[in-house]
Amino acid sequence: MTDPRLSDELYRSTVCRMMESHAARLFQLVVTVAGGIRHAPGAAWLRFVGGQVRELTALYAQLAALYETVAGVALDASAHGADHAPPEGAASWPEALAAQLVAGRQCRWQLHEHDLCSYAPYREFVVRAVAELDARHALIETALDDVTRDPASANALHARLEPWMRWAVEAFGRPNTPGMAYAIHVGLRRRDASATAHDFVEDLRAVARAHGVTLPPRWSPPAESASLVAALSGIARAH
Repeated sequence: MTDPRLSDELYRSTVCRMMESHAARLFQLVVTVAGGIRHAPGAAWLRFVGGQVRELTALYAQLAALYETVAGVALDASAHGADHAPPEGAASWPEALAAQLVAGRQCRWQLHEHDLCSYAPYREFVVRAVAELDARHALIETALDDVTRDPASANALHARLEPWMRWAVEAFGRPNTPGMAYAIHVGLRRRDASATAHDFVEDLRAVARAHGVTLPPRWSPPAESASLVAALSGIARAH
């Protein structure tokens, strides 16, 4: 049965924009992970990266199918590259790992913000997607341990975190917009983008502490920062 709230044009269009934004993040994550295939250091990691591409592609297909039931048209994948295009591809396994780590957690936290979504079919999709992203993240942390044992590899990873962190924070979107306030009001998302970005950065700080990863100082603000995304967006625009 179709959700009666979809008959409200503002609610339906907000749901569509939400899906379009998340589809862009998933599509970009697929491309980012796939770019690391040629740098995989051995058969085990090649299998991991290939499996990740396959599973992320399946998630994207599920989202695209759900979008078509709501919008009545197919999802336009050609628009994904223009929506906060990520940094250029990796030139080594440590660089590919830095990209996978940041892009994967960005996508995870952006989706997680909708785990109580008032549109039930999307809520169910988000719960599945976040669970899959979290399961894959555990293996990425294992790869971090391998890379950070070698100083040269660790330096290569650390150097690529800066552009990816800058991109990730910007990709959460501007805070305190009318559209975001409406989405919160009708239960499509839980909180403002500033809170989501805060959780994302805190998540990466915890990973960094646990695995010997050095985040750029500008991306390690105090936990009590009141409006993280506003402050970090200002830094990103200045560089």
